[in-house]
Amino acid sequence: MAKDKKTGKLPGGWIKVKLGDMSQKLKAGGTPSRDIGEFWDGDIPFVLIDDITRANKYLFSTNKTISKKGLKNSSAWLVPENSILLSMYASLGEVVINKIEVATNEAILAIIPKKEVDLEFEYYLLKFNKKSFEKFITQTTQMNLNKEIISNVVFELPSSIVEQRKIAEILETVDNSIEKTDKIIEKYKRIKQGLMQVLLTRGIVESDELGAMSYELKNEKSDELRVRSYESEHKDDELGIKSYEFEGKRWEIRDEKKHKFKDSPLGKIPEEWEVVELGEVGNVKGGKRLPKGEDFAEIETPHPYIRLADIKELRVNLNSVKYLKKQTWSKIKRYNISRDDIMISIAGTVGLVALIPRELDGANLTENAAKITDIKRFNKQFLAYYLSSWKVQKQINSLLGVVAQPKLALFRIKQIKIPCPPLPEQRRIVSILSQIDKAIEKEEKYKEKLERIKQGLMEDLLTGKVRVEVD
Repeated sequence: MAKDKKTGKLPGGWIKVKLGDMSQKLKAGGTPSRDIGEFWDGDIPFVLIDDITRANKYLFSTNKTISKKGLKNSSAWLVPENSILLSMYASLGEVVINKIEVATNEAILAIIPKKEVDLEFEYYLLKFNKKSFEKFITQTTQMNLNKEIISNVVFELPSSIVEQRKIAEILETVDNSIEKTDKIIEKYKRIKQGLMQVLLTRGIVESDELGAMSYELKNEKSDELRVRSYESEHKDDELGIKSYEFEGKRWEIRDEKKHKFKDSPLGKIPEEWEVVELGEVGNVKGGKRLPKGEDFAEIETPHPYIRLADIKELRVNLNSVKYLKKQTWSKIKRYNISRDDIMISIAGTVGLVALIPRELDGANLTENAAKITDIKRFNKQFLAYYLSSWKVQKQINSLLGVVAQPKLALFRIKQIKIPCPPLPEQRRIVSILSQIDKAIEKEEKYKEKLERIKQGLMEDLLTGKVRVEVD
């Protein structure tokens, strides 16, 4: 039974409780004076807001530590494990459960629940009600919360700890699935990085030998990437991959013992490859900012506008793209980008690369990015992969120099050096890397689905709209 909006009646067995009354203790720590010796060089983990935001649900480590002397001579508080840490500055209302004993500063409130409140349930309750803290924000030098405000926030929850635990168990099941999916995504990304490092510098050739290490990159039934065999004396991040099977043939990475390499401005490359500058194989043109006084349309229009915020790992996120009003578009319509072009950021976060999906063919382009158009001698995807590699990112950093606000001039982009393998080999390399990208994208979509399921469950279970069965 959900709460009646007219009468305000709660579901049966539910109560209203202030956070302070749900807790054995609420306390914020303090930052020790910087002149205390060995403050950042001790044995005690010291929590900062960055530690909370990077953690998923549980906090197992911190970036900084405090010495015993620093703790003793300060207002920092040593928080026991299995408490809840809530950020009161910057990322307001973010919460984690600390699985280690930690010291906190004044920006973080530590919460120790009472015995009649389940720890995991309280974590989910606070996470679900994060937005409710915003109306209590105080303005000093920055937006923040404080202990007094938070302790008086009222929550609705089951009085039965058994029901609390059941709700937490359901939500934790979904969290576990999300965590497993995250690990799969990270594994695929490590494989991709290792592959890019060797494929974009050594390439692949057809082989008559059966390598000891191989990957089956395409399963015809499921179109999934899966490891067929993996044996290596190399470190995991190096992967030690030597050969592949796809397109009904066996291919192997070039080996300097079996194949000829030559020196180049990019280091040793296969003898069949050459090095070109980007300006030799494509034109580089800039985007355009919105005219002064103009703003984005509030609804979707026929005129999409691509920003740096829309780029994610060689893709443009269609869900985040903004749209232009017709009159705004008419003023900057020449500054567009097509599906045959490659986008590269030149200001802000410099060096982001993206391919343009067909849905955004002809979209307008931000002034913080350039397009590489009229591409010759290159497979577009191969070029995008190489531009996103560490080799090019290193070149970009050297071209930028030391400046307060980095911006990559268009003529500098033309100077980027790129290896040019034969087109058939470029396509083979793209075939391998794109299969991994598909696997990553599939897992990311599955993760998004799980997160939607979790949000729906939280809305139902943490409000009493749907009740759980309790033995």
